[in-house]
Order: sequence, then C-alpha cells, then structure tokens
Amino acid sequence: MRMESKLSAGQILGGRYKISGIIGSGGMSHVHLAEDLRLPGKRWAVKECVTAGPQYGNVQAEAELLISLNHRRLPRVADFYPPDDDGYSYLVMDYIEGITLAHLMTANPGPVPGAAILEFAVQLLEVLQYLHGHHPPIVYRDLKPSNIMVNGQNELMLIDFGIARSFRIGGTEDTVKLGTVGFAAPEQYGDGQSQPVSDLYGLGALLL
Repeated sequence: MRMESKLSAGQILGGRYKISGIIGSGGMSHVHLAEDLRLPGKRWAVKECVTAGPQYGNVQAEAELLISLNHRRLPRVADFYPPDDDGYSYLVMDYIEGITLAHLMTANPGPVPGAAILEFAVQLLEVLQYLHGHHPPIVYRDLKPSNIMVNGQNELMLIDFGIARSFRIGGTEDTVKLGTVGFAAPEQYGDGQSQPVSDLYGLGALLL
C-alpha cells in the first residue's frame, strides 16, 4: 500500500525548503522537488519516507552513508530530518535534472544502440569502483533502471541508497534479504553475504 505524503505544494520544510510538488513515488517513500529559500534559484530533491521500528535505522544509515560520499555520479545530501512522531523522515539531496533509465527505455522501445550500452557501462563501473574502493567496501545492492538517472548529456547518476550496506568482513549472510528480482545476485536471497561482485552481477543483468 502506497504511503500518504504529509507534504504539499507550498509547504515549507524546516523553515528553508519550499515544496513544489511530487516528482517520484515508491511503496514507502515520495520524492518532492523543493526550492531553497536561503539560496534563491537552488532546487533540491526531498525524499520523504515512513519508518517504524527497525526501519528507522535504514533511513538513518542511508543519510549517514550519503553524507560520507563524494562522487560526481552520486547525489549530495544537504539535510536530514529524523522520523517525527508519525515515523516520517526527510532526506534533502541534490535535485538531478533528467529522467530515470527506466523511463528512457520505456520512451524509446527497441534495442539500445551498442555504443550507448558501452558508454553507460563505463560510467556505472566508474561509480561502482568508487564505492567498492572504500574500506570496508560499500555494496549498492539495487542496480536497476529505476535507480539510475540520465541527464540530457547521457550522463548517469546513481540514486536511492536505501538498501546499500558496508561489507562485513567475516559475515556469512546479509542481515536482511533485499533486492530486486531479475537484478539481485543469488546471495541477496540468503545464499551468502552480498559483496562487491554482487553489484557486478546486477550490472550484468542491467546490461542484458
């Protein structure tokens, strides 16, 4: 069941971010476009999530993870509002001009040109190399068309770190089994711990 948003157009979050409207929705989250009242002309994406119980840690972990990262193919985090009494939390991130790869493929049915596939593969490998180069490595775990933004210059950006995690040395399996059917590696379903090669499996599935 899709969550109801507590934000509406014209509402101001934290005395700074004026909501323009919803630009994307998922099962337990909405993404809003917002104007920065302190920096005229600056726009942000506000991810609104509903969390309860242990899910709070996932939202907090996503915020802390993104704050620690710095790469041109990843959104930067400007602000984080922890869950309120109703379990609603807000993550303020870079607004990325463009559409998801899923929407691009829907709008352009048929085979994707080989040159475009290679170009996208190189860009995704670039950001995966950055994530996997951390100590311990950061495993994205959800590489799929709807989590990749494409701008007008065919530049990609990876979004939604909701189920990303750091590799646990000595671990035998993931604490929570998460991923998208058709893209997630077998170990994400309980056969082992997800690790950098799990993302390469997802990349292979994506390219296919």
